[in-house]
Amino acid sequence: MFNREIFSQLIRHRAFLAAFIVSAVVCSAVIIMCALYIRPSDIQVPMRYSAFGITNIYRSQWVEEFAFPGLAVLMFVLNTLVSIKLYRLKGPDFATAYQWLTAITFGIAFLMILAVFRVIAIVQ
Repeated sequence: MFNREIFSQLIRHRAFLAAFIVSAVVCSAVIIMCALYIRPSDIQVPMRYSAFGITNIYRSQWVEEFAFPGLAVLMFVLNTLVSIKLYRLKGPDFATAYQWLTAITFGIAFLMILAVFRVIAIVQ
């Protein structure tokens, strides 16, 4: 599926490599933040907000916080594979734009996960 020639072209393409490095840095920042903020506890933590239910804030066990770094790793791997496929099929411009979109999405996810962890820190 992916051969050595494509990887050497990706490494030589500076714009794609910059977007890839920014995505990797923000992904690792999400993982480090999760490692610092996830603490085991007996109380249930607020994980989800809905304006349509009887209660607005739904609580769950602390182990569900491990979904955040799992999402970050899964999103990084899958979006990078898609951008490599785009590089091969559509060219470097589409792949670079998609990788920058991935980096922007990671930034938004970082801010949202940070907000969730701050709410959880208030409860604990």
